[in-house]
Amino acid sequence: MKFEPLVSPIESAPSSSAGFTLEAAPFAGQTFTVTFRVCENPVCPCGAVGFECHSQPPTDSPVRFDLDVILRQINTQVAATPAGVALGRAFVAEAQEAQWEGLRHFFLATKRRQMETMNLDTLVVDLPADVTSGGGTMVAYREIFPWAEPLKFTRDGEEWLVDDQHCVQPGCGCTETALAFFRVPAGNVAIAEPLQCVSLLYHDYVTSKTSVREAHRGSLAPDDLMSALRSAQPDLVPLLRLRHDHLQQLGRRLMPKPGTTTAWPGSPLPGDSLQAERADWQRQPPPPPVGRAPSRPGRNAPCPCGSGKKFKRCCGAT
Repeated sequence: MKFEPLVSPIESAPSSSAGFTLEAAPFAGQTFTVTFRVCENPVCPCGAVGFECHSQPPTDSPVRFDLDVILRQINTQVAATPAGVALGRAFVAEAQEAQWEGLRHFFLATKRRQMETMNLDTLVVDLPADVTSGGGTMVAYREIFPWAEPLKFTRDGEEWLVDDQHCVQPGCGCTETALAFFRVPAGNVAIAEPLQCVSLLYHDYVTSKTSVREAHRGSLAPDDLMSALRSAQPDLVPLLRLRHDHLQQLGRRLMPKPGTTTAWPGSPLPGDSLQAERADWQRQPPPPPVGRAPSRPGRNAPCPCGSGKKFKRCCGAT
């Protein structure tokens, strides 16, 4: 397939349109121009890019289909016409590594531009249920924003991924981030088991103090981990501060307000035998903040193994 990205309307941004010519039947020799579109919600977990294709020279109405550029297949969540399905399958069959990487780059760059201008006061998003129900106060940034730039580094030829979690409790003034470090298998080969957290550090991005919460045998020393992360991410401090601020803004809007109570299990009606017990339960002080387990990313987040697939379709499938 011959594929030629057209000029981008935004300087330094990836092209939002292209032209391609297919080689195999039933579209052999046919040329199309295509305009790409991406969902405008920066927290939407799907990896879909919409194609609006015009044949050249123009003859019929546009043909539309969606491709999941992470899974490299037709996006079945969006219904397409028979013509769109046929053209989409033909594109998938002939697309080469360079085309898939170009589409993936366009998708990620678009999502990250959306994050730069998103309005956190109106963003359609839900915090994890265990956090809003009082089971914890820390949320992984990429569980909410799955397309954010991952924190990663290379040390002694080994690839590492870092999952950063932040407190979303309204009114909390902490400046600590939970950093879970994952060692990636050599060659980014998909593995049968999910990646395991080998070291969990609590890092205060204001005081630069770091404490060890969990460390497995074979992990690097905490100072070495932080040094490698800082070297790979020179803007680590402002980045953690920004991510914490994003999640805190969502927490102020989405976490239960002080003085409110969580629904009693079973929702007993007023006057029943559980009413007094429910009142006692509601007077109990809230549980202390508990960090959430950092060893598994969100189901719809890119898999930490580097395969490019969603976690639930890769390492999380087990």
